[in-house]
Amino acid sequence: MLFKDDKFNISKLCIELDVNSKYIAKALRANNYSNFNTFLNFHRINHVKKLLEESNLQRITLMYIYTEAGFSNQSTFNRVFKQFENMTPSEYIAMKHR
Repeated sequence: MLFKDDKFNISKLCIELDVNSKYIAKALRANNYSNFNTFLNFHRINHVKKLLEESNLQRITLMYIYTEAGFSNQSTFNRVFKQFENMTPSEYIAMKHR
């Protein structure tokens, strides 16, 4: 779960896998990710959704959840969440906890 590091980037992935960035970019495109950030954010958002489903939201903050998933600030998290889920995190939480 390297994506949980808010400073994780393609250079760190290259080092981790011992391959060059062109190889990674080609592999990502072959798997329908437009770029590394799309790939990274896809995994982060899925982790957020998993945490939201598993967590008691009365005892844990949304800030804890999005930082645990690798987002460093709320505005980026909100923008990316809406981009992937077509709703805000608050709307998603309300929908899931009806």
